Parts: sequence; structure tokens; C-alpha cells
Amino acid sequence: MLLEFLLAFGYGIGRAYWGQGLIPEAAQALIAHGREDLTLTRIWCGWFDGNEKSRRVQEKLGFRYDRTEPDVPCAIPGVLHTVHVSRLDLQP
Repeated sequence: MLLEFLLAFGYGIGRAYWGQGLIPEAAQALIAHGREDLTLTRIWCGWFDGNEKSRRVQEKLGFRYDRTEPDVPCAIPGVLHTVHVSRLDLQP
């Protein structure tokens, strides 16, 4: 019987570090750890509406759009975001 395990992660980085490939490199390490060490079958990620750079990073890593969730609370009290959720299905 195959069980589905989930790992959700998010990322943020200061502008001074944009364009250096740090987020894709870190995400690739997390994906490898999930696949090889934790035997995960799926990993979830998401981006806030309008953050096309984050969406593009996820696409380059192999994530595929799954759904959009409106009015998701964030770390700032009272602020809501539209979040686009993507997933990466890993081979068992």
C-alpha cells in the first residue's frame, strides 16, 4: 500500500539576493531530501497573486498548478492574499 506523504514549503529572500539562483538551489535540495530520505510522493508549494517570479521558479522546479485559494490570511493580521497552489508529484 502506497501512502501519500506531503511536504509544504515557502520561501522569501531579500532583493539583494535575487537572481543568484539561491532559491532554486535550496528548493532542489529540499525536493531531493523529500524524495530520497523521506520517501515523499508529493510536495506542495504556492505563490501570492502577482508574484510571477515565484511562479516561474516553481515551474522550473517541475511544480504544476493545482488550484487558487482566495482570501488566505498571511503573517500580517487582517491582510488576505490570493494564493496559487502548485504541486510536484514524485515518483515512488
